[in-house]
Amino acid sequence: MAKGWYILQVFSNYENKVKNSIERLIQTAEISDEVLETHIPVEEVFEVKGGKKKAVKKKFLPGYLLMEIDMPEDTVGWKSLLSRLLSIHGVTGFLGSVDKNTKPKPIPSEEARAILQKMGELKSPEIVVTKVDFSLGEQVKITVCFSELCRCHRGYSP
Repeated sequence: MAKGWYILQVFSNYENKVKNSIERLIQTAEISDEVLETHIPVEEVFEVKGGKKKAVKKKFLPGYLLMEIDMPEDTVGWKSLLSRLLSIHGVTGFLGSVDKNTKPKPIPSEEARAILQKMGELKSPEIVVTKVDFSLGEQVKITVCFSELCRCHRGYSP
């Protein structure tokens, strides 16, 4: 089996119903070995209503679920999994899959990581900002010569 992140297309506003149906299938052990995680892509945004700031969760990919699946390699295994998932009311298919006879392809891990970071499921890498306190006209001392830095690169010739 090969783990990967997949995008499941569902009817708009059916994301919670479909996710609950998938979780029931996992609890009954029908797909517990294959489906590892299911997420509705939501982010926390702040809205101001009546002069009050309020945190609200909004779907940023309406009509889609992000799923981590350990997809079976054998044809019978993945077709069986697809059949169970596609039989859920509100599911239209997998992103990038033409029909139920085509094995879905996972999205790149970078895209999955970006979605999970936007959702707050993964910590974003901290951006380090270096503050330099120089003022205009101030003298600075450069301790490394540019040509010395370039010598370590192949093909450098002064």
